[in-house]
Amino acid sequence: MTLQQARRVLDTAVRSYQQGDLHRSRVLATEVLQGSASVDDSDDAAIVRAQAHEILAVIHQDQGETEAALQAYRAGERALLGRPAHRVHLGRIQMSLYMMCVPLGLDQEADHYVHEARSNVAGSEYEAYLADLTFWADVDAEPNWQVQLQMCEDRKAAWEATPAPSAPRGLRRFRRDIARDQDAHIRLGWSLDRRIAELYIQHGTDEAAEEGFVTLAFHAVALMEHMNDHREFLSLTSTLSFLLDRPAIDLRNVLEKVVQTAFAAASRTGSAEMLGQAHFLAAVLQLQRRDLRTAMSEVLTSLALGMNELTRTGSTILRTEFKRQLDERRDLALTLCVRLGDAGTAAELIESQRLQTLPQRGTRFDGQTDITDVDLLLNSSRSDLGALDLVSVCGVSQLQGRAASHFPPSQQVVPLEWTIAAVGGDEAWWWGTFAALRRLHWAVRSPSGRWWCGTRGIDDEEFELVDRLGRDLVGTDAPAAVPLSTPAEERDVAARLGSIAIPPVLRAQLLHSAETSLVVCGNWLSVLPLASLALDPAADVRLVERAVIRIQPPAVLVARAGAARPPDRGTFPLLVACTDPDGSLENARHEDLAPLIKLSHRGESERPSGQATRANLIAGLSRFPAGTPGIFFYSGHAAYLDVNGGLNAVLVLQDDDVVAAGDWLGVFDTGKRLPSPTRVVISACDSAGSGGAGSGEWMGLGAALLSAGARQVIATAWPIADTPFTAAFEAELVSELEEADDPARLLTELQRRALQQWRRGTNPRRLAPYPVIWAGYQCLGVQR
Repeated sequence: MTLQQARRVLDTAVRSYQQGDLHRSRVLATEVLQGSASVDDSDDAAIVRAQAHEILAVIHQDQGETEAALQAYRAGERALLGRPAHRVHLGRIQMSLYMMCVPLGLDQEADHYVHEARSNVAGSEYEAYLADLTFWADVDAEPNWQVQLQMCEDRKAAWEATPAPSAPRGLRRFRRDIARDQDAHIRLGWSLDRRIAELYIQHGTDEAAEEGFVTLAFHAVALMEHMNDHREFLSLTSTLSFLLDRPAIDLRNVLEKVVQTAFAAASRTGSAEMLGQAHFLAAVLQLQRRDLRTAMSEVLTSLALGMNELTRTGSTILRTEFKRQLDERRDLALTLCVRLGDAGTAAELIESQRLQTLPQRGTRFDGQTDITDVDLLLNSSRSDLGALDLVSVCGVSQLQGRAASHFPPSQQVVPLEWTIAAVGGDEAWWWGTFAALRRLHWAVRSPSGRWWCGTRGIDDEEFELVDRLGRDLVGTDAPAAVPLSTPAEERDVAARLGSIAIPPVLRAQLLHSAETSLVVCGNWLSVLPLASLALDPAADVRLVERAVIRIQPPAVLVARAGAARPPDRGTFPLLVACTDPDGSLENARHEDLAPLIKLSHRGESERPSGQATRANLIAGLSRFPAGTPGIFFYSGHAAYLDVNGGLNAVLVLQDDDVVAAGDWLGVFDTGKRLPSPTRVVISACDSAGSGGAGSGEWMGLGAALLSAGARQVIATAWPIADTPFTAAFEAELVSELEEADDPARLLTELQRRALQQWRRGTNPRRLAPYPVIWAGYQCLGVQR
């Protein structure tokens, strides 16, 4: 294809897009890229390639394909880097990247692109446009919503007094039809209207909120009907949760038009993401009509479509952002479950918030040298996911088949009742939670098969407590985290957290039973000090005193771990111990341990074979086939580092070497899976990964070890301090684990002893059994 031919095809692609034929436009733009590969590397050829990438990027954006849009814009940027003749066009692409990064909450990437764009568009007519874009950063930085409102209203008044700018003639057609920069003035006005409407919806009266929603609906429908652009629908759907708290508002007439437009757009574009939004809008419409069962059917379909979209997104960071959008749908579905008394569906929705899938392989940068923040964004913790498995309750999965026309069927449906028994035994209780939009949804199951569900609002004071505690636990490795530094303070926090988190039906069961096997669905709840939560504040009865707490991995992971034959009862020798591998933790050396293979830092072991290198640890673990009865003990540092082109949970070894979760998951290019013995203790900061990552998928060290042969993994939910108490606690744990029948029960007994010591308060500070230390340990996996 010659350069002239490429330009003609590109023009046709633009016209096709203008006429709403996105498929043909995509095909032609791709044809330009393939055909122009043989064209010379001149500036003229580069701009053609960049424009083709831009066409694809805008089409991806219109169809809700965020990851693909970022990749296309990034490719367009690469085509123009180092070409001064196209500096301004490069700046416009960087402005597009900036505009994509801001709503995703990617502040560092947004700062990078706005800085680059400002340099490239300086002196051009786009300089003022960029100033309009950065106005939003100032608005977002303002904590007071009334000040935000005044800023937007002042800017709107200035906007109304300013004529719309015009683009240079040579760029008019392309920018009008593709990036639409000459419509920037109109879009700025709409953006101001949208933010003003959102502020009234969140904080204003019912009347103001209703007017705000009508404004958003008008913009969304207009953009869809006149520009084939459904991006405003995301802003629209993100505000719908306010209807759950404002039943007096009647938006049925408005929603009917919005729903009709959304389904027409989904049919025209073939976008599963758009179809998911349309079903969510339809669910809210049915809720307004008081047809709760139809509303439930619509929102479940919307959720199934969104969950399948998540599995098609390789970047964990982007999956995290998409999950926030799905949280609104799941919140509505769980609210309907409570109104309908459908606790079984509530349990399925809570369990399926954790993607029931495992990674297939990792991704490298494939020799790319000009790696930018967006490349890191798209590849950090990147993995190709397998098919999405589902969970059934009482033999039924409400999500099964709802997205079958857009995606291949699920590989399997895992019964949640079987999962609970595998983790906690036949007499176990189950407890799951889901928190979103200042609401805490919960579900509980008794051993007899009875289900309960409920919803609890979270007020500002309670939200601040949970948020502050999370910051203190995650942000410090000191033993005296602010709210847990003294027995009196810790008791107060335990009482307040217990009143927020523990459902009444579960509280009653635990207080009236000597001991309960309690299976906890691993999510945000499992990264709170779960063991120390108060059941009865007056008597200071803690959860750990009445329950053997077992953190349940996702059902798909339990199915993998539970498929292997459990080991015969007997001893579990300490096979491999890797202690203080980098020489920085004086209390983690455990010189008295006598494992079959002991590894430590160079100062502890003069023999090269005894040093904690990656090669030695892999060799040591590889001596024992996966699932060998025995223990692997690590006491050192855990971290999240870039390994093989992606972010991985790792164990830090000597000389900054690491062994990563990907080694046990078998997702690296070698395809080899590092084996694990049946029992593992990882005494390192935030090593369990029990809160999930990304959109809830478990891919941390705990999941990796369970997928590689471990049946129980005892690890930590937050940073753990290096103190003499920590050393004594983990040494006793590892020693007694060799003979223990039930690792979760052993951990519970040790935590109960530590709680009694803490209550007595007679220990020197360095030996103090701070709950911020012992409550951080948790047992993941199956019971036997």
